[in-house]
Amino acid sequence: MPSEAQKRADRKYKHDKTRQLCLRFYPAEAEMWSFLSAQENKQGFLKGLISSAMESAPRGSETTFRSADMRTSERGATRGGISADGSAYNGRLDTVGRTDS
Repeated sequence: MPSEAQKRADRKYKHDKTRQLCLRFYPAEAEMWSFLSAQENKQGFLKGLISSAMESAPRGSETTFRSADMRTSERGATRGGISADGSAYNGRLDTVGRTDS
């Protein structure tokens, strides 16, 4: 069983080094959801699709994977969820505000 320090280190690593995506399927997209649900390895399936698309994309259109520290510093200082330029910023995953709710 991991210690509290190991759990904290794992949370910190995941926060700083990884990104997470939430994907919603609405009733009109039930067929897509059904197809994805039938995949044994959903994450691997989606990453495979992205890799295929990246291979066929023109060079120079890639974006780089940046740590949380770099993403925050590029945005500038934030205060109370509002960035220096006045836009809403939730501090996670290069997202400005929420458009889906």
